[in-house]
Amino acid sequence: MVFALPGGAGADLDNLMHMHSITQRRLRGDHDWPALAAGPSRISLTAPATAPGGNVRVAQADSRKIGRGKRAKLHAHRARNYRDIIENLGRPVAAPDPAQARLGADGQARGRP
Repeated sequence: MVFALPGGAGADLDNLMHMHSITQRRLRGDHDWPALAAGPSRISLTAPATAPGGNVRVAQADSRKIGRGKRAKLHAHRARNYRDIIENLGRPVAAPDPAQARLGADGQARGRP
């Protein structure tokens, strides 16, 4: 699900929950559903996307903001911010290697063999 990008859905809770409902109905069963938002919407959609089981990805290329008016000095600060949100919801956080294996990624983007 893509939010806040040209051609994507508006980055609000109504659109997120509508798309989640349709995904549940269409795919019927256990599946991954990532939600991608751009700009300030990225953080504000983390909790509602994660609560029902959605995935969150934090990458070096993502915005450096970690909240309204706050900038992360390091990528680790941004990742920690998302981790705190997810853990406060009682959701599990995957380490990079198991997450890549689950998604079929090979780690090439991180310069790994």
